[in-house]
Amino acid sequence: MKIVYWNIKAKDKCKSTYNSLVIKEIEKLFNEDQCDLLILSECTALSFSELKINPPKSISYIDPDHLEKTKFNIRILHNEKIKISHSYNAIFNDIKRKNKGSTKLTGNIIKTGILMHVSENEIIENPVTIIASHWTYKGNPTHENVHKKAAQDLKEIADNEITEGRPVILIGDYNRTTEEMKNNTCLDISMNKFYVEIDYYRFYDLSHYFYTQHSSYELEGDNNGFGTFTSSKTRTNENSCSVIDHVYVSSSLVSQGCWTLDEDKTKAIFNAGISNLMYNVKDGIDHLPISLEINHEDRI
Repeated sequence: MKIVYWNIKAKDKCKSTYNSLVIKEIEKLFNEDQCDLLILSECTALSFSELKINPPKSISYIDPDHLEKTKFNIRILHNEKIKISHSYNAIFNDIKRKNKGSTKLTGNIIKTGILMHVSENEIIENPVTIIASHWTYKGNPTHENVHKKAAQDLKEIADNEITEGRPVILIGDYNRTTEEMKNNTCLDISMNKFYVEIDYYRFYDLSHYFYTQHSSYELEGDNNGFGTFTSSKTRTNENSCSVIDHVYVSSSLVSQGCWTLDEDKTKAIFNAGISNLMYNVKDGIDHLPISLEINHEDRI
């Protein structure tokens, strides 16, 4: 199962020409067999009826509850073999509620997320849990405390899923660098695989696969940025780039579980179309898609 996360910044204010270019890149992901399950964030203005996927694939559309003010909408697309047996909205860091116990949000600084139980087909009885989320941006003055609370919420939800016997994948735009995530959150993530394997509740950090210079993926020519995020103000300045789109997998995916990670296929996706959207289109994308692949023991 090939899983892709992409913050596409396709908001209502975007021009239709920009959205059409994004649609073409989404079509490539499915038509060129790079993706089985696609998670999109900052996605409010795309019409999926325009998708031309061959052969026709079923599309699941999931949009967490949120205020109209928020632009972090998460939508899910998947091909016909993927089965999502359970899903629910996970709203992280509700910092201002109308009243105690209310699920309606009154602040405009919220993080949207979604939890899914995903199988590769109806026969497989052992789903993997995927939790996709988009955290608040760093410009917020309460960023530090908000992110600590986001990590606490996410860790608790993930640990509960692991306790139920499901492997867990955490993925999304966390608006924090790898070092910030490691040092200032409670997610218990590590790039040391042995260290991960000895603790069932620890997560393996795959961020080191996302540091490659963009132009070295498939294109020759300009030395573009590094990482998954590139500031629109200084596109080719290495200091403007960072890895803030992350993917972590629970220990069973790198040790002895029914699902296993094909680690060498973890990557950021970059091609001519994405390069054009990032470096040549005004107000274009500022995030690259990130991808990982997992396999069920029945398919190995």
